[in-house]
Amino acid sequence: MNNKLNTMNNKLINKDGFEVVRGQRVTTFRGEEVEVIDWRAPHKPSSSGRVVVKNANGYFREYFPSVIGCEIHEYQYGGEEPMCENCGSYAHHTSDCIYSFGANPQ
Repeated sequence: MNNKLNTMNNKLINKDGFEVVRGQRVTTFRGEEVEVIDWRAPHKPSSSGRVVVKNANGYFREYFPSVIGCEIHEYQYGGEEPMCENCGSYAHHTSDCIYSFGANPQ
């Protein structure tokens, strides 16, 4: 199992399709405001990965991305590619965006 955090080939995407970056403040489904510290990509197709956040008290927590309304998208870099039909991102990623909300990969 790969326990490396935030590899270059993964991005954290919120439910509106926008990228979430380190240091960004987001709200959990419980209404708690937290700061995104990093994330770990899914290690298998049935996994959602994990996000590391810091709460208002300065404590670090590890959650499923869905706790902060996000998913981890797998990307490949190295060439011009069109916008993704599933998530609307212009980033270079796999031809089938397997982690997007409501996507039906072909």
